[in-house]
Amino acid sequence: MSKAYDAVVVGAGHNGLVCAAYLAKFGLKTLVVERRDIIGGAAVTQEIAPGFRASIFSYLMSILHPRIIADLDLRRHGLEIMPCSDMLAPLDNGDYIVFSDDVVKTQKSFARFNKKDAEIYPEFDRFLNETATVFRRLLWETPFDPTKRDWKTLKQFAGFFKRNRRFGSRFFRVADIMSMSAYDFLSEWFEDERVKTVLAYYASIGTFAGPKTPGSAYVIMHHVMGENSGAGGWGFVKGGMGAITQTLAASGRAAGVEILTDSPVREITVVNGRAKAIVTADGRIFQAPIIVSNASAKVLFCDLVGERHLPPELVRDIQNYRTFSTAFKMNIAAERPPQCVPGKGPCRRRAGELAVPHLRTRRAGHRLSRTGLRRCQIRLVFGQSVRHGGRADHRRRYLGAAGQACRQPVWRSCPV
Repeated sequence: MSKAYDAVVVGAGHNGLVCAAYLAKFGLKTLVVERRDIIGGAAVTQEIAPGFRASIFSYLMSILHPRIIADLDLRRHGLEIMPCSDMLAPLDNGDYIVFSDDVVKTQKSFARFNKKDAEIYPEFDRFLNETATVFRRLLWETPFDPTKRDWKTLKQFAGFFKRNRRFGSRFFRVADIMSMSAYDFLSEWFEDERVKTVLAYYASIGTFAGPKTPGSAYVIMHHVMGENSGAGGWGFVKGGMGAITQTLAASGRAAGVEILTDSPVREITVVNGRAKAIVTADGRIFQAPIIVSNASAKVLFCDLVGERHLPPELVRDIQNYRTFSTAFKMNIAAERPPQCVPGKGPCRRRAGELAVPHLRTRRAGHRLSRTGLRRCQIRLVFGQSVRHGGRADHRRRYLGAAGQACRQPVWRSCPV
């Protein structure tokens, strides 16, 4: 069986669904094919125990851009974001620090440990948000190769600087943050190690790096680039993270997108150097002049396209591309919220976070990971279980324990 479309998207993760919805919005007949029986990739909500539904993999929303939410009318399709605030960092002596989207509240929390750090925090917050504005703008730029010297690249280069000239000296901040360690960056502003640890927490999320690793300052920036209400621009999604991909799918279907599940792709057909069609495992063929992949780079180039169709230098780059993660997540059904502050009763918030409280813990964990030994740094995300239909169940609680698990790299080469 062969069918023709204007565009075919391989994979129904959140990126694939966004792409498909935009293509359909602009009039292209678009098909999405998904290997699993559920759409959403890592952004899914499923039952973790009888009567408990929660976000299985990803657990917080940050850089889902407001422009995408508006363009695809996701709120009309049911997207509802709740601010993720406050982040609680318990300390060894039973004390704690709160990091909030409310600058004054965070400042008061810092003041209990260091008056100078509390005084400088509003200026730090302003600096970080101004710099984040530059990075947010860069997210919408199509990258060009600055090493090329042809006329097309020169025009792209000139256009880039014309569009972004108003940022001026703030581009120097970009260079600093991309090259500095989180520890050096934060030490320019703060004195107290406990205060620095709360902020350095953002540099450890999903990275195989310690707080003194060059470039880790950018990871702090990356995790405060969200533009939602909440600490660092993070938000919980009503109905779990699967609600994001369900609303993306609903928006796409409203524009004409077709979505097929249980349809693993066996091959992408290449003719004269161009992708022309996909072939599913059961032999169906879907032709399109535009083939978009939401699969990982190794799956795309090694399994679906095949190295015979690729330049040798690209094959070498893909073979040497290391794909491993330092993050893990556990979903736990619980009868009550965690005891956030020893001796002061349970947390009363509907949702929140706990973070590891010491820089030495982070540095030690990273040093162990470099030797192949395993050590975990854990943070808890907690909230109400989600009933079918997206409503929170006040009688049930769940914990999502996410952390940094150190492991040896896993290498995978293209088949020879």
